[in-house]
Parts: sequence; C-alpha cells; structure tokens
Amino acid sequence: MRYLGLLLVLLLTGCHSQLKEQEGFLLNTYVKLKVETRDPHVLPAAFATIEDLEAQLAYQQKDSEIAQINAAAGKHAVKVSSSTFQLLQQAKLLAAKTDGAFDPTIGAVSTLWQIGTKHARKPAATEIAAALPLVDHRELDLNEAKQTVYLKKAGMKLDLSGIAKGYITKKVVTQLKNAGVTSGALDLGGNVYLLGTRPTGELWQAGIKSPFEGQHLLGQIAVKNQAVVTSGGYARYVTLKGKKYSHLLDPHTGQPVENDLASVTIIAADATVSDALATAVFVKGSQAGLTYLERYPAVEGILVTKEQGIYVTKNLQHKFKLAK
Repeated sequence: MRYLGLLLVLLLTGCHSQLKEQEGFLLNTYVKLKVETRDPHVLPAAFATIEDLEAQLAYQQKDSEIAQINAAAGKHAVKVSSSTFQLLQQAKLLAAKTDGAFDPTIGAVSTLWQIGTKHARKPAATEIAAALPLVDHRELDLNEAKQTVYLKKAGMKLDLSGIAKGYITKKVVTQLKNAGVTSGALDLGGNVYLLGTRPTGELWQAGIKSPFEGQHLLGQIAVKNQAVVTSGGYARYVTLKGKKYSHLLDPHTGQPVENDLASVTIIAADATVSDALATAVFVKGSQAGLTYLERYPAVEGILVTKEQGIYVTKNLQHKFKLAK
C-alpha cells in the first residue's frame, strides 16, 4: 500500500476529551482513528478489520488474495472473498471512467520500479516496453456469478495501492456506523474520512497542508460524511543519479508522472472514489484533471501546481478557505 504522506491535518481543538482514539502502523503508513463512543471494543475491532483487509489486498504478501490472482495470471481464475471482488469491480469501473489514468493492473510496471522499497531502481526502456501491454484493466475478467477473478495475460499483476486504502476506509466507516458511531475522524495515511459532525455539533475542519518545504497550512475546508484524500509525488520517491522519481506511475507510459502538479486533494462521499481519483487526476495534470472533475459535481478537488498555483473545482470554491 502506498504512503502518501500526511497532507491533511484535522483541526480538532476543543473536542479531544469527547473522543476515544487508537493509532498504529498499518498499510505501510500511520493510522489514527478518533471516534465518539462508550464501547471499548469499537476501535480494536476497526483495527482488526484494517489488518484483515490488508492481508487480503497487499500483493506483496505471498498468501494474499491479490498475490494468488497474480500468480494465476494467464492460467486460471481465482475465487475470492466478497470484499476483494467488490473492490475489483469498483476498481475496474473507475479505470474505465478515468480512461486508464487509474489502472489496477499497473503491477507489471510498479514491480519493475519498486519505488518505496530498498530495491527501487530505474528499469531499462526495454523492460518497460515489455511490461506496458500487461497494463490493461480491460483484460481483468470478473465473473460475478462465480465470484472469480482472472488476469487474461500471463505476467499481468494487480497493484491496488492507488485504491485499497480508500476501500478499507469505506469498510471501516460502515463498520463504525453499524456499531452506532455517529462522530469520528479516520486518518489512514493521507486518506481521511470525517464521519458526522464533531461532538460539539460543529463540522469537522480538514486542513490542507502545502506540498512544499516547510509544510505550512495551505487552507481548510469544513467536511461532514466525506473522504478527503491527497496524492502527490513529494512524499514517496527515489533519487537515482541526482533525479527524483515519484512513486506515482502513468499507466500509459510506465514512467513516473512528470507534469505540472505537486499535489491533488479529492473530496467525495465514497472513500474508494476519492482514493482512485486522487491518483487519476494527478496523472492527468492540472488542466485535464480540472476538466475531468467538472464532469462529476459530487466530487470536489484542490489541485496545487509546482509553481504554487492553486486550482479549486467550482463547487468547492465557496467552501475552501485559504490560510492567512
């Protein structure tokens, strides 16, 4: 699972005493949950869910369902759990809707670069050229009746790092609601979900930090029952021969994204959508990304360019407050 870095800070002044919290290192990132509840089992159960889903979805874990699907690529379909199947259904749909700017089959390329690990390297152009035909969400076959998953070409690999944290966030939110929780703040390493209102009755305030050195506060937005997900190339990268390479890869080129964007923040009710679109819009660049987002009025975005320009979608302009 990718580490996006904490570009978001929750402004929780005055309500800490009314919230129970638990934190820990999961999903290769820092996870912190704050909820209003009297039940001492709610947060441990939420963390258990995160651990279980990570075990299912991390392709690096040899016994995960995703690793099993990858191992069977070009050979046979693999029956999976309902949660994995549902995630892959949504991932394939979002890949189509973003014209492949987000693609869950990016694994054939991402495993070449291995950015974020001690084995990170720059693959040869011939390696990337050989891997690119294996990046194609259309070759991901999902049989709903049998609940099986099949990668049609040998060598194809799923890598859900661009969507898994959002999906896990969504599942945990549902679990918390079923447990009677109506107020909470979930932070899964750059994937934030703000449930209901603060215990005081006020809206949550999500602060958006600058992606540049100094990490000052860029601005803030009042949020209720929405996910706020930030993606950028500044937090996870590798420097090779003096050049920085972002972990965010373009599925169309197999190369780390190089465009005018420094960060993208997406706000939507569905945390899975927010996660995937944060990646897709970053790949598209500022102008194409803004044009794309304007097609979806229920999805809002804040795009920060390397020249420190700030672009905000129309529906968000009256809500996002720049820091003074």
